[in-house]
Amino acid sequence: TERRFRVEMTRMVWFLRQKGMPQEVVDEAVAFYRHRWESTKGFVDAREMRKLPQHLRVRIFFEAYSGVIGACGFLQLREPEDLRFWGRFTGEIRARTFMRGDWLCRDTDPPDRLWLVLGGTCAEVQESTGYVFHRHKAGSWFGELAAFLHPPGRGRTAGVFAEETVDALEIPPSTLAWMMREDREVAEVLGHALRHRRNRLGVARWRHTWLARREEILEMARG
Repeated sequence: TERRFRVEMTRMVWFLRQKGMPQEVVDEAVAFYRHRWESTKGFVDAREMRKLPQHLRVRIFFEAYSGVIGACGFLQLREPEDLRFWGRFTGEIRARTFMRGDWLCRDTDPPDRLWLVLGGTCAEVQESTGYVFHRHKAGSWFGELAAFLHPPGRGRTAGVFAEETVDALEIPPSTLAWMMREDREVAEVLGHALRHRRNRLGVARWRHTWLARREEILEMARG
């Protein structure tokens, strides 16, 4: 895997130089590839991970992402020896890298997936105003599952963008739906955590609106 990354990086450097790109652009590309390797040890491309035997894939997942697992209460509910669960989970998650300014999700996206942050910082914002509700760093997670509730809940209420290079694992809709069907306790823990976060965002949004319109509201009250 490391050899594949080095070959990929060498080809990119050659391409940039052939196109006459300035050295600072080449250096930035090299730094990006090195960052990816140091952050994920080659498993940014989840397709490579899926090629491994199930037991090896699960073992590497726990070694590489133990910090994220420890921060996610719903993942701690399943024992590492549960190869049926972890084999499917590690075979379906998607590893992604986002550059500064990239959106991980928008407030108009379907509320049907979760993100586990491996490295970097991303901001959860009210897109209409740019107000930052919360910053997610390595070891934290965020997302929505309203699409799987009965009846379906509201859609997303905030967008999340990368404030620097961010490596993250995406739990896609099909995997999230299966997890919630597979284990009632996982579904309950996820539901409770996301309801708490939604309430926290609601309070933050109310506070932001109040501060932004404080003078206007007070003037109306005095009038």
